Amino acid sequence: MKLKEYLTASGHVWKDIWFRDNNDELQALFNSLENYILELGPGEHIPFYEVYTSQVYPKTIILDGQNCILWDNHFWRLFGHFINLFFLFQDDFRNNDILMYLKSLQLLFLSSRFDRVPALSRFLAEEYKKLSHKIPSHNENDDIIETLKRSGHFEKFNMCRIFGYCHEIAHIAIKQNNTLAWTVKNFVVKNCNSNIELCEFIKPLEQLLNKEKHGIDSKKLDLQIKIFKQVLDNKDGAILDEMCCDVIALYTISTYLDIQGKNHRQIADDLGNISLFFLFTWWLASNERFWDTLRKIYEDPVAHDDCFVDEKNPYYRFGEKTTEELSVRINFPFGIFSNYSKIPIDNIRKMQNLQFKEFIPFLKKANGYDILDIVLPKYSVSKKDLTSKMYHQHKRDKIVGW
Repeated sequence: MKLKEYLTASGHVWKDIWFRDNNDELQALFNSLENYILELGPGEHIPFYEVYTSQVYPKTIILDGQNCILWDNHFWRLFGHFINLFFLFQDDFRNNDILMYLKSLQLLFLSSRFDRVPALSRFLAEEYKKLSHKIPSHNENDDIIETLKRSGHFEKFNMCRIFGYCHEIAHIAIKQNNTLAWTVKNFVVKNCNSNIELCEFIKPLEQLLNKEKHGIDSKKLDLQIKIFKQVLDNKDGAILDEMCCDVIALYTISTYLDIQGKNHRQIADDLGNISLFFLFTWWLASNERFWDTLRKIYEDPVAHDDCFVDEKNPYYRFGEKTTEELSVRINFPFGIFSNYSKIPIDNIRKMQNLQFKEFIPFLKKANGYDILDIVLPKYSVSKKDLTSKMYHQHKRDKIVGW
């Protein structure tokens, strides 16, 4: 299947008209890092397509039997706004306008992502349109690249784009099981096993030693064991690969920065910016999962009547697991990478603690819970036939400017 056919069949916009950053230097760097990860021959490159779709996330796909990168600029446009809002919050955490803009960002993302349930997508788009503080719609001037350059945060944004690209290329390396992927995967597995043994060895000492003095906390140890076992179990067939791709991307970028003459402390500072990428993708994914789960509960309230009280219900505590997932995504790859490369990560953790301490609760305020009782009833009474779906999708597209 050709690119245009794929995007047309998927119902996606394929012309990139709202986000432009003609950065030849960045593309040349992508090619160089790709060559490092995949050990390609001279002149070989993975096909790279800039698109703007409702899929939002950049990803690796196979077109015409060949691995390709779909570089979704809808994602990077939203991420640019997120970075801008993050640093505005650092400067003025009492600014309620930032809260409204974040809610706008979330609704714009959700209205794009729920193509499979067009009625819900439409009503989320309507709520987005009602907001007085909106991320500018597509037919307005919205040059987030220039905004980030003026505010001095463009390089942070660029570092995250480099990480995102290396992560996607690493997926191809994992599939090929090349030397770098094989080495990293083995290191991750061995590290998990040795850390499980260490935690289980230390745990019994808690009763013998003073917890305050020696810093032994059995609950934290249990959580660490749980995380390492989750990675090794790899039940969904993805978590181990995702962690390895993160480590490969971090290692590749640190090698590049080392070649550029940066010392270990400077490399750690640069890599620390990638935590913003983790934070943003976690926030988007947790929002989507939250709304999708609520939709399923709402569609069958009888079957899920006990979902918030019965621990055996698959949706029990679903809203409480997201912060734990963020902790895994940030701490695990950085910890493994640090052990593998000897790059110090104390300042990364210090920066994360300072930045995220207040911002994560702030993000939760922006999650749009206040519109649940407005959106879900409208969605549930809307027709599910094909004509209705086409109408809702068309209405959504007009509202958000597609």
